[in-house]
Amino acid sequence: MWRGLVLVSQLVHADISGKTFRDFNANGAFDSSAAFHEVGVAGITVKAFDAAGVQAATATSAADGSYTLAGLNSGADYRLEFSWPENWLKAGAAGGHRYSSFRMAPRI
Repeated sequence: MWRGLVLVSQLVHADISGKTFRDFNANGAFDSSAAFHEVGVAGITVKAFDAAGVQAATATSAADGSYTLAGLNSGADYRLEFSWPENWLKAGAAGGHRYSSFRMAPRI
């Protein structure tokens, strides 16, 4: 008679979501109130790269600026890169190049 223990591990997936927006007051936060209204920006390409530098996911921001990078590994670190074709659109004070910007995503 065979006796044994079978362990099965399950990979847990996670998503990173956010919003691309025109930060008119340069405070790094999306402000939407009766007194002040910032708008989302559509068409921004968002890419997630894992710790080895391999692209793990990509998304394009919707009309309201929202995006979701789906199917990422929970507990992993990712670097997010944002890019856009318009030369009039500049990265905010938080960093970036003329036509791209990057952020480190908190561990998911």
